[in-house]
Amino acid sequence: MNAKVGSENTNVEEIMGKHGCGIRNENGEQLVDFCLSNNLVIGGTIFPHLDIHKLTWKSPDGRTTNQIDHFMINRKWRRSLQDVRVIRGADANSDHYLLRAIVQLKLRKAPRQANNRRKLDIPRLNSPTVRKAFNLELKNRFNVLENEDTIEEHWNNIKSIYNETAEKIIGFQTKKNKEWLSEETWKKIEERKGIKQKILHTKSARLQDQLQMNYKTKDREVKRSARKVKRKYTDDLAEEAERAATHGELSTVYKITKQLCGNKTSKTRQVKDKQGNSLMRRKNKQRDG
Repeated sequence: MNAKVGSENTNVEEIMGKHGCGIRNENGEQLVDFCLSNNLVIGGTIFPHLDIHKLTWKSPDGRTTNQIDHFMINRKWRRSLQDVRVIRGADANSDHYLLRAIVQLKLRKAPRQANNRRKLDIPRLNSPTVRKAFNLELKNRFNVLENEDTIEEHWNNIKSIYNETAEKIIGFQTKKNKEWLSEETWKKIEERKGIKQKILHTKSARLQDQLQMNYKTKDREVKRSARKVKRKYTDDLAEEAERAATHGELSTVYKITKQLCGNKTSKTRQVKDKQGNSLMRRKNKQRDG
């Protein structure tokens, strides 16, 4: 375009910065008007580089240099534009220098869908008492089961009996916070919490200093106790995994390994279109040659 936009951005601050080069010419005025009409930002005028990193053209005689090549981006994506500068070292056999723009797209975070599904506490069936109560409840419910006309009705009745019995006898899993902590450790934690409350409600500086020393002592006891029980918990799990591996129980080994690693799983974010629908396939766009 041979457009020189210059460094003066009065009344056009929304589409260019103050870091252009030279004085705006007629083509530059047309380019500025074009950017105003199409909501575009001239990227080369935004970032404060040395002139040699902004001047994009050098005359064949080597005496005249101008900023006449520009990178423009929609104002909506202005914050995604990280840098625009000239790469003088690129050998392209041209009187124009290579202009490079760094763009980092910032996609909207997909909202996390709430998972309200509750899991039954199946391990409770390992208890003979619970297992016996579960079998007895099932037997009583099946005794009063009526004959259905269709297979679909029969299946729905069986499924509802199992679900209702499981909810009544087994119950649902509850989230356990650091299940390896012992009762003794929890007791020490509560004692430490009590000392903290006393510190917050004591106005005497002397008592605060004394309570602060007590808090540090109790904190050391809590950490020492927690390290001890966690070491024992980890050793017990390792022994259980070793026994399971010896007997070929690979599912148990896998479960314990996930437990020791913290159950960390990799998650992917969904990419959505303008209507908010999840894009499940990759679309290939052909470029004109």
